[in-house]
Amino acid sequence: MKGWKMALLAAVLMVVLCGCPGQTTAVSRAPAFEMSQQEPVLEPYTEEEILALFERARGRQKWAVTVIDCVPIDDFAYGRVGAVLFSEENNAKTVYVAFLNSEGIFQRCGVEHRVEDGTSLTYLGDGEVSFPFRDINGTTYRCSIRFSREGSDFYFVHGDAPAEE
Repeated sequence: MKGWKMALLAAVLMVVLCGCPGQTTAVSRAPAFEMSQQEPVLEPYTEEEILALFERARGRQKWAVTVIDCVPIDDFAYGRVGAVLFSEENNAKTVYVAFLNSEGIFQRCGVEHRVEDGTSLTYLGDGEVSFPFRDINGTTYRCSIRFSREGSDFYFVHGDAPAEE
């Protein structure tokens, strides 16, 4: 009985290991109808969705802020879905831009600029946002902040330029 099982096992292994002559075997991890050459199209987050993510994250951190504006990051640069321009209620001199991922986790960059009510945040692409501000002389400038990421390290590049009129 033992010899019969060993012979059967050897025969099965030969067929499996050798295969049939003239045939190749393809291994597929998904049915053919699910395979596609195109990446799925992701819809950008809405401003309402971005604000909800930010509010949920802010609630966890329990600090008082004033949201000025938000904008979708429609190219999903560095895994981010949106950016929020805000100020802390106890610090009117500094504004922040929070770059959020789809779970509401964000990294923020603060700059010492005063912005006016109705200031709009603009997404320029590739992780960069900009917004207008006025200096103490009333001259309008455009602040830009670029977010980037390498592994678990996050980087910000900040620049100011006179606004084009």
